[in-house]
Amino acid sequence: MTIRRTIVYLLASVGVLTLTASALSLSPIQAASQPVHTGVTSAGKVLVNAKGKTLYAFSADTSGASHCSGSCAVYWPPATTTGSLIAHSADVKAKLGTIKRADNTKQITVNGYPVYTFAGDKSPGDSNGQGLSQSGGIWWVVSAKGVWVKPMPASEVKNNSQPSPNSSAPETSPYSY
Repeated sequence: MTIRRTIVYLLASVGVLTLTASALSLSPIQAASQPVHTGVTSAGKVLVNAKGKTLYAFSADTSGASHCSGSCAVYWPPATTTGSLIAHSADVKAKLGTIKRADNTKQITVNGYPVYTFAGDKSPGDSNGQGLSQSGGIWWVVSAKGVWVKPMPASEVKNNSQPSPNSSAPETSPYSY
């Protein structure tokens, strides 16, 4: 009986240790919904939200403060989270955090700057907001390191109200700002 009891305790201990080791080895992706990870767009490998929508930084923002509200936030919805810990994939090298918005939601920050999605991006991998000049600033996709991706010279920044200097037809957007 003593040997049998010892074997039962030993097997139970091995089971508990196995479950504990499995739980501790879960990546942030497995441990929680992943509000920030990377995806591939025409601008390269960039940060995206849990639904795969590209994350953008706004040049009018300052570190720790959003300057996009009202109609701006309708077209550029803030990337938000409900938790204090922002789960992310291992390939995200930027420092993630949050700021409190006027409506008391927690907006995700990348290297201190608030990030947003774009209403004009309909599918994962879209980056239709890249380089747009709207709402008093320019919108840039954000790399896995938290760097704003600016692949084009400033003279070629898209603006919905003016034609591109390299095209004969004006660029238009289905959204009025």
